[in-house]
Amino acid sequence: MINTAEATQSSPANLLIALTKLGALLGQERVLRESAALAPYTADTGSRTQIVSAAVFPHNAVEVQGIVSIAATHGIPLYPVSGGRNWGYGSACPSSAHNVVVDLSRMNKILGIDPVLGVAVVEPGVTQLDLSVYLEQHAPHLFSDVTGSAPTASVIANTLERGYGFTHYADHFQSFAGLEVVLPNGELLATGFGQFENSRSTYLHKWGVGPFLDGLFSQSNLGIVTKMGVWLLPKPQHLGALNLNFSDDRSLIRSIDAIREIKMEGYLEGSLHIANEMRVLCSFQQFPFSAGDSGPALSAASRASLMRKWKIHAWNGIGGMWGRKEIIKPELRYIKKRLGKHASVRFISAGLARSAGRFPRLYQYVMGHRIEPRLALFDLLLGRPNEGPMLGTYWMKREPAPETNRNPVRDKCGVAWCSPVVPLTADCMAEFLRLSREMHAKFGFDFNTTVSVPTERTAVCTVGLFFDPQNTRQTEAADRCYETLVNGYFAAGFTPYRASSDPAKAAFLQNRNPAAADFLGRLKAAVDPGGIIAPGRYGLG
Repeated sequence: MINTAEATQSSPANLLIALTKLGALLGQERVLRESAALAPYTADTGSRTQIVSAAVFPHNAVEVQGIVSIAATHGIPLYPVSGGRNWGYGSACPSSAHNVVVDLSRMNKILGIDPVLGVAVVEPGVTQLDLSVYLEQHAPHLFSDVTGSAPTASVIANTLERGYGFTHYADHFQSFAGLEVVLPNGELLATGFGQFENSRSTYLHKWGVGPFLDGLFSQSNLGIVTKMGVWLLPKPQHLGALNLNFSDDRSLIRSIDAIREIKMEGYLEGSLHIANEMRVLCSFQQFPFSAGDSGPALSAASRASLMRKWKIHAWNGIGGMWGRKEIIKPELRYIKKRLGKHASVRFISAGLARSAGRFPRLYQYVMGHRIEPRLALFDLLLGRPNEGPMLGTYWMKREPAPETNRNPVRDKCGVAWCSPVVPLTADCMAEFLRLSREMHAKFGFDFNTTVSVPTERTAVCTVGLFFDPQNTRQTEAADRCYETLVNGYFAAGFTPYRASSDPAKAAFLQNRNPAAADFLGRLKAAVDPGGIIAPGRYGLG
């Protein structure tokens, strides 16, 4: 165990000594120092760049312990990333300069699976796609909830950032049990029932006994998570997509109270995602520069034309309905009864969608658009991650987006996400929409959002700004717009649930009340007195 309070102050000489020791621990091939190799960690999906000292690639928790011990001894700040796919929230770019990035992507083992109780034990480098493929091969009766992010996104990283998916396990932080964490002093901590060596429920029962520690390692910089038990779902007998379409803001607002009541009554167990027309458009295609628009906002004529082309509405909701037909049918009738006055309510079975997918050319001829983007949504409902939604990050790129392996940092895309949480009432939703439209219009950006309803009490509204980072004027406008959005939402009480690793974009965290700020500061100082783990992340240390 290292006493980080006695760690030496970092200096170029200390860094050189530490890197030499890290090379001896890992092998020089797993210690990167060349600027070209460090490029993925020095930029985000905007204008920000950061100085990174090195990147290291551990293969197991013991090596992570060694890295932390060396860093603590020599006062070297570390910035852990599971895969660096935190696009739009800072990517793999550290919050402060001169960090050594601890890239956990090579810790990619699925350590075990319980096919009866439905849990997989994974390392931080395991991606959504890794887990999906593994389950198809080893437990085809199970699947895992996924997000609309890249197939290469880390399962653990998204969970620790409290991301959301589609099923009744959509709240990923609620849907795991048991962490293994390397602490800033090099010790290895097991949470929950993992504190007891003979426990048979470490990855099955979330809370354990005594103080709940897992939350300390979510959206924080108090340790490096190296293992987690992820809960899985049984594949349903029947699956379909509930489509809710609203013609305008007023129709959506008038339906919000009914949506809340439906969920409170136990229906619509999964997360409902209601995307406005701009969010859908950028998921289906890139900006229509050839039509004469220059961006970043569409002309009214182009927007109307594209909405007709893709047959989309002002607001487009999708939610999965899983289970037996005799359960789904009465639930669907009830939802239609409650929402049919202000929304178009349809149910499309996965079987029907797949049948249409067998004839893509005929579908395109009849409907006037490709079916692939719509089929991608069904894959997400069944735990099959895909590149479809990632097209949105390429909205303002003039070059065609790659069909596979999309990476908005590598491809110099401009995107920033702001995700305010809005109480699920008609009045609050009306205020959120009014504020959003006013603030976007002020800076010349389209309002692009998905209103996600994972629970019965709040909506998580993921607002995206898309711009050309190589256009200085556009990028500066995006930065000003982002600051205005965060401040405006915060002032209205719609606090974002997630913060960027960019301190400028996370400045709202400075508004914590004194008691919370003091407690978190003392906690960081006690656990990590040398301040070596991700200094500045989430406003800590």
